[in-house]
Amino acid sequence: MKHFPSIWFFSILAAVITSTIACKKEDSNDPPNSPSSGKIVFSTNRDNSDFEIYVTNEGGSPQTRLTNNAGSDLNPRWNSDGSKIIFQSIRGGTNKTNVYVMNADGSGQTRLTEAAVGGSYPVFSPDNSKIAYISADGALSGIYLMNADGSNRKRLGNTAFGDTEPNFSPDGNKIIFSSVFTGDNEIYTMNVDGTNRVRLTNETGIDFQPHMSPDGSRIVFISERRGEKGIYIMNADGTNPTRLTALTSPDFDRAPRFSPDGNRIIFSRRVGGSTRLYIMNKDGTGATALPGSALGVDSDPDWR
Repeated sequence: MKHFPSIWFFSILAAVITSTIACKKEDSNDPPNSPSSGKIVFSTNRDNSDFEIYVTNEGGSPQTRLTNNAGSDLNPRWNSDGSKIIFQSIRGGTNKTNVYVMNADGSGQTRLTEAAVGGSYPVFSPDNSKIAYISADGALSGIYLMNADGSNRKRLGNTAFGDTEPNFSPDGNKIIFSSVFTGDNEIYTMNVDGTNRVRLTNETGIDFQPHMSPDGSRIVFISERRGEKGIYIMNADGTNPTRLTALTSPDFDRAPRFSPDGNRIIFSRRVGGSTRLYIMNKDGTGATALPGSALGVDSDPDWR
C-alpha cells in the first residue's frame, strides 16, 4: 500500500523553502533599490563651444539634448519628482548668468531671476516649493531663497562671504554649501532660514562641491587638501573624512552626486584630456565611465 506525504509535510517544506530564499536575499551583495532606470541630467559641450543640457539613463543611452541656445547652460538639477529641471544659463545677448527652469523634456524654458541681477547654482528644495541659488548682486551677493516660480526672493542672512554651491539636506531643514568665509574654501551647513552657520571642514586646501546622501548621514565633496585632488566622503557632522579618489594634475574629479539610493556616486572625471561622467560605489570602488560619454566635456551630473 502506497503512503503519500500528509498536508502538514508540504506546509513545512514550503516554509523551509521560503525561509531559505529570504535568507539568500538578505545575504545578497546587490544594493537595495538600485535604480536600474534612473535618469541622469548633465551639461556638455560635445556639439559646439557652448554647453548644453542632455539627459540619459545610467546605461548611457539614449542621450537626448534638451537645450539649444547661443550661450552655455550649466548645473542642471532635478526636482524631486523628475518633472522639472532647474539650471543656469547665459542667453539672450546678456553676459549675466540667470536661473531657468524647464520641463523634463526640455519644453517650457522660463527665466526665474531678474535679468539685471542674475543667479547661479540653483537647486530645488525636497518639497519642490523653494529654490536656493547664488546671486552676485554686488554687496548683496550670497545664497538666496525664492519660491519655485521665482517670487519672494530672499537673502539668507549675512552670507556675502563667497558662499556658493548650495544643496538642501534631504529633510529640507538645512542647506549645505562651500564658502571662503575664513579665506580657505571650506564646507558649512546652516538652517534653511540662514541661521546657525556651522563649519564642517577645517583643512589647508580647498573643500567644495558638497552633496548630502539621501538618508542625510553622509556628505560627498571635492578636496585638494594636503596636495591631493580627489573625492572625499564624511559623516554629516564633518567627522571621519575619507578619501575615495586621488588623481595627479592635470587630471581631476569634479561634481560628485549620490545616486537616488545612496549606494553609488556619479561624478565628472578629466583623464588624458577627456572629461567624462563616471559612476562608482560609495566606498570608491568600481569607478566606470558612463557609456556614450566620450565626446567633449561632460560635467555637472545629477541623478534621480
